[in-house]
Amino acid sequence: MPCNLEPNQYFIMKVILYKNKQQSNTFHPYKLATVMEWIKEKNDRYPVTEFRKELSYCTARTAPDIIHKLPVILFTALFRKKEKTAQMQKYNGIVLLEFNHLADVQEIEHIKSLAAEIPQTLAAFTGSGGRSVKILVRFCYPDGQLPLTQEEALIYQAHAYVLAVQVYQPYIPFPIDFKEPLLERGCRFSYDPELYFAPDALPFLLKQPHEMPVDSYIPETTLFQSNPVERMLPGYDKYQIASTLYETSLQEVIDRYGYELPHDRKPFLTRLARNCQRSGVPEEDTLWWTICRFHLYEAETEVRLTFRNTYAIVSGAEEKPCIRQEQLLTIQLEEFIKRRYDFRFNTQTILVEYRKNRSPCFYYRPVNEQVLNSIALDALAEGLKVWDRDVRRHIYSDRIPHYSPLQHFLSQLPRWNQEDHISHLAATVPCSNPLWHRFFFRWFLAMVAQWRRLSTTHGNSLSPLLVGEQGTGKSTFCRKLLPPELRNLYTDRIDFSRKRDAEMALYRFGLINIDEFDQISVRD
Repeated sequence: MPCNLEPNQYFIMKVILYKNKQQSNTFHPYKLATVMEWIKEKNDRYPVTEFRKELSYCTARTAPDIIHKLPVILFTALFRKKEKTAQMQKYNGIVLLEFNHLADVQEIEHIKSLAAEIPQTLAAFTGSGGRSVKILVRFCYPDGQLPLTQEEALIYQAHAYVLAVQVYQPYIPFPIDFKEPLLERGCRFSYDPELYFAPDALPFLLKQPHEMPVDSYIPETTLFQSNPVERMLPGYDKYQIASTLYETSLQEVIDRYGYELPHDRKPFLTRLARNCQRSGVPEEDTLWWTICRFHLYEAETEVRLTFRNTYAIVSGAEEKPCIRQEQLLTIQLEEFIKRRYDFRFNTQTILVEYRKNRSPCFYYRPVNEQVLNSIALDALAEGLKVWDRDVRRHIYSDRIPHYSPLQHFLSQLPRWNQEDHISHLAATVPCSNPLWHRFFFRWFLAMVAQWRRLSTTHGNSLSPLLVGEQGTGKSTFCRKLLPPELRNLYTDRIDFSRKRDAEMALYRFGLINIDEFDQISVRD
């Protein structure tokens, strides 16, 4: 069915420039074509080039302060502030694909040129850090319309994102950074004089789905690595890998010649160099670790020539690294799990939760026996010689990070703006008691303090009691005290006659800590 969307409507389409100034969020709508022109021309208001210069001096976990001068561009939808919250005003149907952690300008230009060959590419430009490419893809209904409600737009955006990845990933040989397609997800303002913008790009036609996508095929691209270290253990720190493989290579030589360097050290050094070379350890690292380990500073020239000749003669790049089978299997299993899954231990539900990487199901689900068996089968399918107990041992260990939903929610809240929000909340409950507001305020503060476990000495002695007829909104009010992502933790049915169940429910709401719960379990 033909699409009724005219090409010039792309110029009319507006996007949002989002800024955060003095704890106040501002939304400024601009035409898409205008924003593309700003990105193409150097803009003094948004110092992207200065940001890239300062970024080169920062670590992977830090960013220069100038980043706050770069607004976030929200392409997916228009938002407006209503009652101090952001609400969707209009859905644009734009999907943002990101290719991050690129090596150089050549890779950036190559991705942009490939994206330009796809007729559905609306825009492709370099990211704000200068090491990424952002691609915009347009979607709409077969009749040219778009979802009207935020709920429909959220489901539509998830399916559109998955479809865009399925189309672009096989064509572009660089991995797409797979992210949850939230309506409010955008990217920082950037600068790219070679920006590609096609206002007459054809949109993908997609009908309105009725539910969020479930597990489906997501293509994945892995860049070829000639280094056997990176082929064996992708995703690990290279220095850590090389150091581990050097030690295992040295251990094999020590088992043969002993801990003391023999008088005729040539066979010792030659065998060590051969082991390190076929394990993929860089020659210079092998050289200096050996000199420092055996105090061969005065013999640096001899050691260097020995290692240089051995590395040049031995061609063992395709051989197995010099590492014990047990160590290799443990490292490979850990790499496999980190690459394929995300795990966390939920301290509220006392369950290990998981989600698949590069899966359209973006939310965590509890781990059960079926999940464990599937992980073991996936590992065997990749050629890992693991047992079910190996997978279980890793997942139910302290290598899985802890996650507290309540603590995470509280830590993400914005800075208090000096307004009495708790009293406003208390006023939503009809009550003739003049002390209601004061008591509710005190109870609410104590409840949050107990969530955060600010004090384990004192308990919360207050508890609000809502009285009303059936259907007047008592349970609804309590449930709405929690944000949507935490409402699965809510319950209004606790059987205090069963001690174990009651204590389990109290733990879920942070009323007792995990140490006390362990003690309760032992007593029971």
